[in-house]
Amino acid sequence: EYDAAIKLLLRALPLLKKYYGDKHDVVSRMLTNLGNAYRGSNDSARAIEYYLEAQKLIHEKFGPDHIINASLLINLGEAYYSSDEFD
Repeated sequence: EYDAAIKLLLRALPLLKKYYGDKHDVVSRMLTNLGNAYRGSNDSARAIEYYLEAQKLIHEKFGPDHIINASLLINLGEAYYSSDEFD
């Protein structure tokens, strides 16, 4: 169930930030996991928010051409597609 997963992930996020710091790659993975959970629960707007936050961290740490960014772009594209928000 996505709602239960989201609650657990939201509880874990501040703990990870406290332990690893706000810019650690484990935080970007957690943000991506939250985006995935929100996308699975049909909340594309929230999924996009978390994907964009994760993307910012990935760009800062690895740069925009890193393979991690590629998979995030796929998730982000699918979330935009599901939300019918096209620019």
